Amino acid sequence: MLCAVICTSDRAEAVRKAVVSAGYQLILERITAGQNDFAQALNAGARVAADVLVLELPPGLGEEIIRFVEGYRMLRPTTRIIVLAPGRSPGDPTVAAIVHMGIYDIIAGLPEADWENLAHEALTGPPADYSRATAWLRASPPTKEWLKEALVAVWSPSGCMVSFTALNLAAAAARMGYDVALLNFNLACPETDFWFGVRQTEPAMCRMEDAGIMTFGTTMTPELAVKILEKRKKTWGVRYLPAGNKLRNIGTPDFSSEHVELFREIIAAAHSRQAEGPKLTVVEAGSWFEQPPVFAALSACPIVIVPMAGGEHEKVVLEMLLTDLKRLEVKLEVIEFYPLDAVGTPKGSGKKPLALEGDPAPWQDLLSAIARQPQSEKSGSGVFKAVSKCLFWNRK
Repeated sequence: MLCAVICTSDRAEAVRKAVVSAGYQLILERITAGQNDFAQALNAGARVAADVLVLELPPGLGEEIIRFVEGYRMLRPTTRIIVLAPGRSPGDPTVAAIVHMGIYDIIAGLPEADWENLAHEALTGPPADYSRATAWLRASPPTKEWLKEALVAVWSPSGCMVSFTALNLAAAAARMGYDVALLNFNLACPETDFWFGVRQTEPAMCRMEDAGIMTFGTTMTPELAVKILEKRKKTWGVRYLPAGNKLRNIGTPDFSSEHVELFREIIAAAHSRQAEGPKLTVVEAGSWFEQPPVFAALSACPIVIVPMAGGEHEKVVLEMLLTDLKRLEVKLEVIEFYPLDAVGTPKGSGKKPLALEGDPAPWQDLLSAIARQPQSEKSGSGVFKAVSKCLFWNRK
């Protein structure tokens, strides 16, 4: 298979490596630095019979890009075009116009994302179809800048979609170039551990990568939590603190109210980590708020995402629990009901988070919603104050 590449110098090396590792023969590579370079590169690309064109949309160019791409499309109607769109988000008018030309392979992410991996996945995967590209046709609420730093808890009184939301939000953010840490405080139902390969075994068979909060119990420390995040191999680009191997014990460790501060300190330490880019910390908080880890997450995180299936009973229970939390001096301020279309079932292998196998746009939209919320000030201890923003996320 023959491949042509037209991109900026910022991503040239990463894309070149992706083309080679994907088994393609690179027959044309042009580095662009402006409108004239871009036009000349596309004209040169149209003169070679490539099976695939990897095309980066250069920053600062808008309507003129559309004209150039349309001309290439007319000359090479059968060439698969993979568009790299760093820094662009759903609703971008330039990308929307390209989708209307029948070009559906749109790869988005922060400029500092792992573009070698993103390009490799696109080159080795099947061509995208219209359903994957429709996100670029719907307008997203405008944001002045990408999310720089956020600390988010995912919580639901019913436990509905908590693991699903936390995992997919983390994976989508990591793919877009964020430095992501996911802390599993959902000790009563730690299903996210399964996705990260954590095993429940006899004590003698426990591996370091199986160790987590329940493994160490009340001996867990903030320093140890950060060490696990640093030493544990990333999965889908996500740093992960597991609920952990129970070492054949029944139930969860006997944490009491005096350990709430311990979990707050774990959150603060994890969020204060040295990051490789814009930083997002996601705490999967579970359901029962009277559990010390859950209460710590709700009282420490300035943004709380509440996934909901759409039933009226959920709202009644939630209102009751919010009232209870106020009595405990934890105020979750309802600021936005965030609608989300049903995400459906992935067509891929089912071995990756849906954000990586299905339509990533809902998770990108949720990140945009988080970015629009002002972050609370930190207290002297480094833990966020207990007035949080509550984003209701309705699947229906």
